[in-house]
Amino acid sequence: MSSRYSNQSFYIHGVEVSETVVVPGAKFGIAALLHYLEEITVIAPYWSGYKQIASLTNTRLNVVETKLTDGCRR
Repeated sequence: MSSRYSNQSFYIHGVEVSETVVVPGAKFGIAALLHYLEEITVIAPYWSGYKQIASLTNTRLNVVETKLTDGCRR
């Protein structure tokens, strides 16, 4: 995280920023992180490979369903 934010505490939807990871090319980031995680959450619609990666690493996949008619909001 940028040093500009390193001394601050942020909460987004009840989750502290220090508990989140942002990666470009999410499939590679998720695949790398799954070795250390018990579960992951993805926002639907999502790339179908996430389900396969989670299955291969015995990681629980949580899906947050969204609808285009709702502007992809939960």
